[in-house]
Amino acid sequence: MAMRLDTPTPNKKSSGGYVQSWTKPTMGPQVPKVGPYTTEYARKESQAGRPTITSGQDKGRQSQSVSTYSGGGRSSSAPSARSSSTSSGGTRSGGSGGSAYDAAAAARRSANNAARSSANTEIERINAQITAKQAQRGSNQKSLDALKTLVEGGLAKSRDTQLASIDQQLKTKMAQLRATFDAGVDSFRQDLRANEQSEGDASFANLANRARERGDLVTQALSQGAGESDVLKSQLQALRNWSANQGDIVRSFFDTRQSINSGISDLNQSTKTGMINEENSANTSRSGVWDDFYKAQSDTYTQMSNLDQQNYLLGEEINAAERQKAQQLGLVSWLDAGKNAEDYVATSSGTKAAAPGKYTSEYAAKAAQAAASSWKSPGISKETQDFRGEAESTGSLSSSSALNAPGLGATKKKPEGASLRKW
Repeated sequence: MAMRLDTPTPNKKSSGGYVQSWTKPTMGPQVPKVGPYTTEYARKESQAGRPTITSGQDKGRQSQSVSTYSGGGRSSSAPSARSSSTSSGGTRSGGSGGSAYDAAAAARRSANNAARSSANTEIERINAQITAKQAQRGSNQKSLDALKTLVEGGLAKSRDTQLASIDQQLKTKMAQLRATFDAGVDSFRQDLRANEQSEGDASFANLANRARERGDLVTQALSQGAGESDVLKSQLQALRNWSANQGDIVRSFFDTRQSINSGISDLNQSTKTGMINEENSANTSRSGVWDDFYKAQSDTYTQMSNLDQQNYLLGEEINAAERQKAQQLGLVSWLDAGKNAEDYVATSSGTKAAAPGKYTSEYAAKAAQAAASSWKSPGISKETQDFRGEAESTGSLSSSSALNAPGLGATKKKPEGASLRKW
């Protein structure tokens, strides 16, 4: 009687008087165990005389009868077993040695295929990770290049444009101050000339009036029968009137000139003050432009430093991923060479972590330098400092000098009488 291995009936007595049992192999021949099992386990079972068959090896095989010893000299049929075969189509083998060898080879191939699949999956994952990090680093590099263009050209161009505008505004304001000053000086010069002309006209009129009054007084005195002494005394009245009138004219002249000089002084002072204020205002505006430039430069260099550091870290991560991928590629190459995955030993870099690559970046130093920079004001220009403006009118009138005072004409003959006549 024959029985298939896929439908065993344990502990069933046969007609020959023996018992086929999975747990008592001494009662009959060894029945192959059906796996799957690892290669090492299959090898040990084969050495112990216990053949193993994986579940996949039982497909497509015909039932075979296995003769067992009945213990009484009679042969009886035992449940038939399907012989195991390799995945490559090896020959059948009824003995336990052949079944164990084929099972071990199949297990190794299965382990190798699983290791290859796992390695390829890991390689694909690492490649995707490397691609993402390379894309991020490329994006950072584009931003870094744009910021580099900005900090090396754009910021300086904007700064120079603003400074040129400030210079042009200062030039316009200084020209306006000069024009106002020149107009004021021309007006004061005209006032001085008018004052001098007024003094000259008044002095001449006063002198003419003195001559007229003198003549009138002499005529009046002679008409009254005055003597020579009385006539001379009468002329003193005209002289006193002339002197008083001339003093008023001179005083008026100097008062007017002093007023004009005060105006000139105020004009000079206001013009110089205006020039100083405009230059100080321009310097303040320039300082603001330079401060904004240095701040923008510092911020830009800081962003560049951050991007550069990110690219460095991304590069280190990419290098680490490449090292991980190299291990997986080594396993695939090992399998491609026909070797088993269980014999592969990955290369080790040691117990210490790999030292990071050397990192140097000048952007952080430039950011700190820009943050600590400030514009130094040149102060007021020498031209403004040396500005003196219009000179005030000085000098005196010729009529105010005693040496230049007008006389009464030719020397008169002194009065004389009979008692005063000299012989």
